Amino acid sequence: MQKIRITITVLYVMILLASVLAQDAELPAVDPLDFSDGSIIMAGSSTVFPLAERMAEVWVDGGGVAPSIDSIGSGAGFERFCVTGETDISNASRAIREGEIESCQAIGREPIEFRVGTDALAVTVSSANDFITDATLEELAQIFGGAETWADVRAEWPAEPIFRLVSIIRIPLLNMWTRWALKRCMFSHR
Repeated sequence: MQKIRITITVLYVMILLASVLAQDAELPAVDPLDFSDGSIIMAGSSTVFPLAERMAEVWVDGGGVAPSIDSIGSGAGFERFCVTGETDISNASRAIREGEIESCQAIGREPIEFRVGTDALAVTVSSANDFITDATLEELAQIFGGAETWADVRAEWPAEPIFRLVSIIRIPLLNMWTRWALKRCMFSHR
């Protein structure tokens, strides 16, 4: 029998905005040549990192010097921006927290939040799998939370091993998914 694989793919659904407005305040025009010393420093979310890299490319194409971008996680990015004041831009895959806003204000910064995209997670099934046409959330929790064969999940599915292909990259959304599946699976067997 063919090995049947199920993959989980993290999709980064990024929506670029033609004009950006934040809290009814328009941003001033920026001349890339004003930052010709390469002084722009960004840090934060690994989820937002690919978008930050692409925006840096656009910035360079417009005449700017490539900014420094660190992928260190949203919380660490906010710390560098709001506590130590080391960065100019904090990339985050979540909203800024009240305590982080207070930390920013304590060092004379007023953060402006821009939503540029939405994380999405897709569960995909190999084209070699001809029996899964639907799965409930409970079944997905079992598939990713401990079932060893497909028949462990649903009796009419084959008693073949489940092969999971999951990204090894630390992605917050994937970590949340894994915790959810494991927690749901543990509580469904009580």
